[in-house]
Amino acid sequence: DAVRAKTGDTEPIIPEEMAAKLLNTEGDYERGYAEGYEKGDSNMDGILTRRATTISNDRITYLGLEVFRNYDSLAIADFPNVTSTGVNVFYACYALHTVNFPSLISISSNMFAYSSLLKRLDFPSVESIGANAFMGCTRLVTLVLRKADTVCTLENVNAFTNTPIAKGTGFVYVPDNLVDQYKAATNWSTYASQIKPISELEE
Repeated sequence: DAVRAKTGDTEPIIPEEMAAKLLNTEGDYERGYAEGYEKGDSNMDGILTRRATTISNDRITYLGLEVFRNYDSLAIADFPNVTSTGVNVFYACYALHTVNFPSLISISSNMFAYSSLLKRLDFPSVESIGANAFMGCTRLVTLVLRKADTVCTLENVNAFTNTPIAKGTGFVYVPDNLVDQYKAATNWSTYASQIKPISELEE
């Protein structure tokens, strides 16, 4: 009934048609891109509401470009099996304060840019960080990179533009055995004084 009210249909809608009907409505719902999700696909993982405050999905492994851009009500994002994303995924999500990405390998360009309520981000598996990834995250005082066997690649020093880390009041915590390597690594060396061992992190 709710879907018919939104679409204007008077006839019953079968489940296989429901996603497609929602994709044709305006305002509340927009197309999201999950793994294998393309235009015309009726995968319900691709249906997202801009009014959601919490979004959780343990089925998908990829988030497409700009899928949550400007979702100004989204506060919590939980995607335990996502390993990579397109760019601008959480760009300007002004209410976003908590994310869970334990399987994420690559933080894309502008992924969290201007999501200004983020204070702490903790990534067990991240191996690379794209340009402007945290730009404008004005409350980001703690970034934890836990992967212990390699230094995470930092594509550009601008990843931390206008953050406490860039201003000298925030810190990046890395495995104790990699601290010196991080401080000497390309682009990370710019933030050498802000890099600390995880053993000093207050959990």
